[in-house]
Amino acid sequence: EITDSITFQNNVFVNLRLPQAPFHQLATAMTRNNFVLPSLVVLDEKQQLIDAIPNFIGSRFMYDIARYYGDNHYQQRSWTDFQKLTEGKKP
Repeated sequence: EITDSITFQNNVFVNLRLPQAPFHQLATAMTRNNFVLPSLVVLDEKQQLIDAIPNFIGSRFMYDIARYYGDNHYQQRSWTDFQKLTEGKKP
């Protein structure tokens, strides 16, 4: 709902406050035009968008997501393969 302009990766994003698009353009862009509250946006070290996950995420699932992206498993295997690999190895 912020109305400030935000510059991110040399692009300026604004909130036009249009009835059909009431949210800030940056939030919409980061969620790949699928803005849902809440959403988790995952960026890499270079601030490139890796993934946008809509809806609430519980702590156990969040742990898996943090490991998948934080340990760079996403670069080597699919989410499904990662889940199979880590089945039964959760804290």
